[in-house]
Formats: sequence, C-alpha cells, structure tokens
Amino acid sequence: MDIYRRIFEHNPDPLLLVDGGGHIANANVRCEQATGYRREELVGRPVEILVPPRFAAGHAALREQYARDPHTRRMGPCQRDLWVLCKDGREVPADIMISPLQDGGTRFVLCAIRDVSDRLAADEQRRRHLAELENLQERLKVLASHDDLTGLFNRRSFEEKTEWMLRTAIRRGACLSLLMIDLDFFKQVNDCFGHPEGDRVLMAVGRALRETCRQSDLAARYGGEEFVVALPDTDAAGSLTAAENFRGAIAALDGLQCRVTASVGAVTFCPPPATPAPAALPAVQQGLIADVDRALYAAKAAGRNCVRHAAPPVA
Repeated sequence: MDIYRRIFEHNPDPLLLVDGGGHIANANVRCEQATGYRREELVGRPVEILVPPRFAAGHAALREQYARDPHTRRMGPCQRDLWVLCKDGREVPADIMISPLQDGGTRFVLCAIRDVSDRLAADEQRRRHLAELENLQERLKVLASHDDLTGLFNRRSFEEKTEWMLRTAIRRGACLSLLMIDLDFFKQVNDCFGHPEGDRVLMAVGRALRETCRQSDLAARYGGEEFVVALPDTDAAGSLTAAENFRGAIAALDGLQCRVTASVGAVTFCPPPATPAPAALPAVQQGLIADVDRALYAAKAAGRNCVRHAAPPVA
C-alpha cells in the first residue's frame, strides 16, 4: 500500500479522499496548493467546505444519491457548472472525476480535481474570435451589397434583386414598376460648395428614399447622383404616385447649403397572367432599365424636377 500512498501524495492533480459520510479523509499536497487549505484544515471537514455556498445544498443531495449507486464518472453535466471554493474565497472552475474505493469494510470516494481556468479562458477567447469573424463577415456582406455613402443597395445588388422581383411578378401575373431618379444640376453642388457638401446631399437623399419606400420597395444608388427604386405590385398609375412622393421628399430636404431637386423616370412591367418566365430574363431587365432611362431624360427635357412615365406599360 505504500506505493499507492506515494501515488496519492505526489499525483500532479489535487486529490481528495471522502468517506461515506461526506467528510474529507485525506488530501494530497497538490490539493493543499490548489485550495490554500492545509491538510489538517481539510481532514474531518465536510467536503462542501470546497463547494461554493450557492451549490452546497445541491451538492450534498447529489453526494447522497451517488452513495446509493457509486461508479467512476465525471461530475456535473457541464464543466462550467463545477467550481472549487478556495480558502481565500476564490472560485476556480474545475473538471472533477470521482471513483468509488473500498478499504476493507470502509467505502470511500476518490475525487481528482483539475483546474480548467486556462482551458475555459482559451475557449472564451476562441468564442470571441469567432464572434468577431462572424461580425466581420456580416459587415463584409453588407459592404459588398450596399453603397457605403448612402447605405442603400448598390447597383449589382439591385440588378440581382430586381431579376428575382421580375420572376415573382411573372409568376404572379403582377405589375412591377421601376423608377430612375437623377439629382438636378448635382455637378453645381460639388463645384459651388465642395465634395463634402455633395456627399451630405447624397446621404440626405439616401435617407429620404429609405423613409419614403414601402417595406416591399427596393431602393439603390445606381451610380453618381443616380438612384433607382423597384416597386413590386405597382401599376403605371401607382408608379406615378410613388414617383411624385419620392420627388417631393427630395425637394423638401432641408439643412443643406442649397435646394435639391430631382427628375424621375418611371416604367411599368405588366406580364399577362400565366406567362412563363422568359429564358432571356436579363435582357427583359436591361430593356426595362433602358426604357426607364429614356423616361428620365424625358423628365429632364420637360424642365427637370418632374416625373415622366415610359408609357405604354411594357409587357
């Protein structure tokens, strides 16, 4: 038995020997070092001296349950639920293995305690890094799909999403309208007040478009001072109403160094019911963009700060 005592005494992990009544019968040197208690302070005391008070009652009940069916196992459903209370009041997260021992007619439980503070700290650091990577990926996705100045969708995202809107409109036999909005004489804003003011104008217009959009609408910065809005379930009359709302919202902007107005072109796509989606859907999409662009130039030719529709509706 002397060799087993030496193994117990010099084991690299803190070890406790607990009797059937839940009292500590022995503790090794590493247990003294880990908990701050001297061996004589532990021997004869209830093992709950090493359990934080909030867990002590539950621990005693589990200990009694284990005494009825002793077997080698790890304690607790999760390592994070296990803590060792040190003499100085520190609580150390621990992984604890318990094994039944029989010495003659006396039954003991051997408790091996391992401090997992470093492992939990490493796990927490990995979780933080993972969360940072997920946040970065989400930000990159937003940056890839949105215009960084106005916060609206960018041109590539708009074209991808409107292709899906076209398919939906064809499947449902519903109208889809597009608006193209161009700020009037925007170059003069940059020339007279500088590019920082031009950026403020673009950001203000972006806010106005977002606030005027319905939940189902899709607004994007198409390039420079040009913006586009997709209006699902909107016929020609509805597109003119929406276009006037957007034009009026831009004209009503205040807090800028100059008044801003916009010319708006509109086009409406109304597929006949039960029309199959054409294979050349991108060509249909580009045709709509070309038509709404012509409507925009008609609004400019009509004196700007007005709306023109590329009637008749495209089908």
